[in-house]
Amino acid sequence: MAPRFFEFAAEVLDFRFAYFSEDDVGDLARAFRGLRYHSKLFFDVLRRELPYRMHEYAWWNLMDIAELYLDLGVNDREIIDRVGNETYKLAFSMKP
Repeated sequence: MAPRFFEFAAEVLDFRFAYFSEDDVGDLARAFRGLRYHSKLFFDVLRRELPYRMHEYAWWNLMDIAELYLDLGVNDREIIDRVGNETYKLAFSMKP
């Protein structure tokens, strides 16, 4: 039952991405990471949508996405490099 629910969540994200906030995407990434669930559709949606919207994301949501890629061993150099670049830009606004 649970994998069907997770795939349904990824399908809704795919179909209505514009209606999801950056925090919603970060929350889904954190949930999938915590459950160690690898959704091919979720990663396909991130690969398609993030290059256009990543500059709008807060650093903590970028970290959730980066940890998901790291913990699940997803090797997508383009997204990993983009997350790194965007996080570097935001590093100077982070409080010590």
